[in-house]
Amino acid sequence: MNEAKFAELTKKLERGGSLPTLPTVALRVIDLTRNPKSQISDYAKVIETDPALAARILKMANGSFYGRSGNVANLQSALVLLGLREIRNLALSLAVFHTLPAQAGQVVFDRERFWTHSIACAYIAQMIAQELKLPDPDKYYVGGLLHDVGKIVLDHYFHDKFSDVLKFVTENGLSTVQAEEFVFGCNHSDIGEWLAAKWKFPPHVCDAIAGHHRPDAYSTDNLVPAVVHLADLFSGVHGVGFGGSLANFVFEDDAAVRHIQHTHPAILEVDPVVFIGNMEREVERASETMKVRSEVKGARVTGRT
Repeated sequence: MNEAKFAELTKKLERGGSLPTLPTVALRVIDLTRNPKSQISDYAKVIETDPALAARILKMANGSFYGRSGNVANLQSALVLLGLREIRNLALSLAVFHTLPAQAGQVVFDRERFWTHSIACAYIAQMIAQELKLPDPDKYYVGGLLHDVGKIVLDHYFHDKFSDVLKFVTENGLSTVQAEEFVFGCNHSDIGEWLAAKWKFPPHVCDAIAGHHRPDAYSTDNLVPAVVHLADLFSGVHGVGFGGSLANFVFEDDAAVRHIQHTHPAILEVDPVVFIGNMEREVERASETMKVRSEVKGARVTGRT
């Protein structure tokens, strides 16, 4: 990273005066996830403060993924049906979607595909953590959801230059990170980590954003970047990747796998082919979330004050 160019970029973002803040409801959901004693009723109280979010979750509960087809009539019933973990994940996903919306005329960067990839990564990271019996697998979900948030920032505030990045990727065969470094002097991980710090995210989320392209740079006590890195790769194999290259991917040789292996040798027992085949449900769930996001419109998510 070019420190001078990075400093110049972040100064421009701060000078603009319009750098978004994460919605209050998302911050409160994150706080609740830190408390193991949080109950469905606690989440209900938070979600009810945002009618638009409540409507989206009700719509989700009535969606084809859950097989209810309009039988869930109120928020409380929806929350009971979905369960605590799904409530947390949905509330955070749907709130974050509306924090950095696409601007009129910005069509080069496919936001729909980007968010589908992000949700898929979130669920896959959670699945990997569960498979390895890692403590608190839900934190891997949040890391997976937000790992590429820096791309949205670059597209939102520097759209023309980020369009050049995408052009370099397509025309010159560069990775997204390489193209970003060439155009901006830093990459989406650097900008994403900076924004996560502004949003006062917990350290494991900042690490997932900063380290998903260099997972072995962290101690073996911190496997969040490595797990999110694998989720990113797996979603790419499945066809919902975003900006990465899998041409030379060999599971056993991957830096994240070697890093995880130090403390969790069971990672070598994971069959990527079987695992990716089992991802159908998670990708379907991600698509359902995106469909709900598109269908339910109207009220604006409340911003942080």
